[in-house]
Amino acid sequence: MGCHDRALSLKPAFPEAHFNRGNVLKLLNRHEEAIDAYGTAIRLRPGYAKAMFNLGNALNETGRTQSAVDAYRAALALKPDWPDALMNLGNALTDLDQSEQALATYHRAAELDPARRELQASLAGVYSSMGHITLARKHFAAASAGRESLVSRLRQATLAAPIPPDEGAIEQFRASLSTAINRLAEECAGQKVDVASLHKSGAEPPMLLAYDARENREIRSAYAGLFRGLLNSDPPLPLTSAPHIGFVVTRGHEGVFFKCMGGIVNRWPANAPRLSLVCTRSGRNILSQWVHNPKVGFIVLPERLPDAAEAIREAGVHLLHYWEVGTDSTNYFLPMLRPAPVQTATWGWPVTTGLPDCFSAYVSSQKLEPVDGAQHYAEQLVMLPSLPTCYARPPAPARRAPKSDFGLSTGQRLYVCPQNLRKILPSFDAVLTELLRQDASGVLMFIADAQPSITTMFRSRIDAAAGDVADRVRIAPRMPEQDYLQLLSAADVWLDPPGYGGGANTVYDAVAANLPMVTRPGEYHRGRWCQAVCHILGVSCGIAASMQEYIACAIQLATDSDLNESIRHTMQLGSPQLFDDQNAVNELAASLSALAAANDGNAT
Repeated sequence: MGCHDRALSLKPAFPEAHFNRGNVLKLLNRHEEAIDAYGTAIRLRPGYAKAMFNLGNALNETGRTQSAVDAYRAALALKPDWPDALMNLGNALTDLDQSEQALATYHRAAELDPARRELQASLAGVYSSMGHITLARKHFAAASAGRESLVSRLRQATLAAPIPPDEGAIEQFRASLSTAINRLAEECAGQKVDVASLHKSGAEPPMLLAYDARENREIRSAYAGLFRGLLNSDPPLPLTSAPHIGFVVTRGHEGVFFKCMGGIVNRWPANAPRLSLVCTRSGRNILSQWVHNPKVGFIVLPERLPDAAEAIREAGVHLLHYWEVGTDSTNYFLPMLRPAPVQTATWGWPVTTGLPDCFSAYVSSQKLEPVDGAQHYAEQLVMLPSLPTCYARPPAPARRAPKSDFGLSTGQRLYVCPQNLRKILPSFDAVLTELLRQDASGVLMFIADAQPSITTMFRSRIDAAAGDVADRVRIAPRMPEQDYLQLLSAADVWLDPPGYGGGANTVYDAVAANLPMVTRPGEYHRGRWCQAVCHILGVSCGIAASMQEYIACAIQLATDSDLNESIRHTMQLGSPQLFDDQNAVNELAASLSALAAANDGNAT
């Protein structure tokens, strides 16, 4: 660094020195200074492609993904046949859910550098996210040709249609995956895993296992068993310093984390153990805009898992609380490295981790779990009295929007099901179709997926099921929050899908809009949020014991205007019990504090 500073003191307008200084600053994790250095190099030498490329990398690492895309495109305008720039552009476009553009970029890079396996894996990942399973399988095979590993074989075994055509396809996939897990357990016993690359492996369990409304403990435990012992991780030694708790938030999950857990972070009690958010550098830049509690700090995680685990150990964290386990490779595999003496999972991904050797507890709520809830978890189940979130009231409109704003006539009744389309099971299609047949003035509205191809697949399936009433099934485009809340205010009834129902975000949005809800509570935590909220609000008429009763409840709430208004009034009166709940903060802080204090160096 000193040499670069010396060179610039002698010749300030020296673009190469600014470029090289930026590289050193980036290595020192001084990204903002690196960005300034690259910018200076570019101003001094317009058309400096390498500086544009490295600027894109630095911007991407600080969470400014769209700005990174602009920088990569500027570099490629100067040097079109640059595989590295094309690959990084494709990665950034993938992060922005611009899959079609990402595919074109990856394909161009693969034409220039066909031997680069990472590009084939990236193509496979994008095709998989778009639901193009045959193409995904083809590129996964190309990425692993001649060097198949446990991870590569798992990636291929977990490929499944994100919108299953029928319930039989779900059963077939589960059976196929179970067979593959058993086979891999035998054939890959003792095989070493490349831990350094696990953060980008995509080898976490498939999300369909959570969406399919079936028992998950056995299959997730067997899946996790493929890696147990392969990572050679020893339990960390007990810590003697003041208790320190970390909340793990992985890249791309900052927004949903803070919506659901931001109240807990900002209201963390002054007498509770020190709290840190454990996240990427870009995550810190995002989260720091929202964190207003001076007691809360940050631990920045490197990408590679061994480095991330070491950073946590060096920070002296007693207990790591994972908002989600299994929604990406980092939050699935990091716990296996045992970076803290005690680790806990919670409801951000509402299924068991399958990793009892790594987790002391799964933290849930008495209001969410059925009587036999403990049997659904491989970990010890800890149930707090309150719902486990301190949620700020969404800014719902003061007045209900007219249905005409959403293409409906005054006489039509609007049923909304604003859930991730992957949650809508094929068996629910028939229920929704029957609802529309019984209510000839009813219109059913979903929200489009971020991936247009997923929306198309869902549209095709539900149209086939709906038949003569398909014209009354609408899929609204994705929209800003305020427009979405306007939609809820215009609706008559909110429909909770069975199996994996609405969680805190969508249920609390409905409550903020005083929108009557209908639910058929599921057997598992992930299908019981709506019921729990209805009980808190004192509204029980929307809780159905069967799907026939579900249809009847929905139609009654939509057609009986007096009942509908009465429910809205009850929701409005009861909602203060739900939002900004300090009890949830205190209960979680006390529970995690007790687990951390009981630390004896073992997580079981």
